[in-house]
Amino acid sequence: FEPRDAVVRRLYAAVGVAEPPPPPAAVAAHDDDEAKAAKEEHKAVQTFGDLAAQSGRATVIGMGGSGKTMLAAALARDVAVRGAFDKVLWATLGQTPNVAALQGSLYKQLTDATLPAGVSPEAARAELSKASREIKVLLLLDDVWDAKDERPLAFLDLGPASRSRCIVTTRIR
Repeated sequence: FEPRDAVVRRLYAAVGVAEPPPPPAAVAAHDDDEAKAAKEEHKAVQTFGDLAAQSGRATVIGMGGSGKTMLAAALARDVAVRGAFDKVLWATLGQTPNVAALQGSLYKQLTDATLPAGVSPEAARAELSKASREIKVLLLLDDVWDAKDERPLAFLDLGPASRSRCIVTTRIR
């Protein structure tokens, strides 16, 4: 497992926001070994940010209770992060997610409107995708237990040209 500070810096890099200030020990590292470790960590953060920029997605994996949700919530509340996106959306899936309700919640967060009643998951995903096309969105999918549950909620068109990003917290690899 990585130290919490390293994960935080990687998440900031993943969403394309200037990373938080380094801890004092890394700034004032006088010992060659400490300086080398700080330099390697900074390089790893930059690489992670570059990879996230290419894919548009970053995943935080860990055991239950390891702080994945806390990290994602802190990122979502950060003023610099919120300022970097037009919309910051959050959905918690859990073991038995109600995909229709989650799609409705994301649509409400995105458009301040409601999805039509009885719309299929595929049609809802298409509506979410359409509504997010012209804006910069940070989508946080928390507590994903099964990849099949994530698919109808992963509506962003991600990739190198996209301005949007997706962060997923999960226990699965």
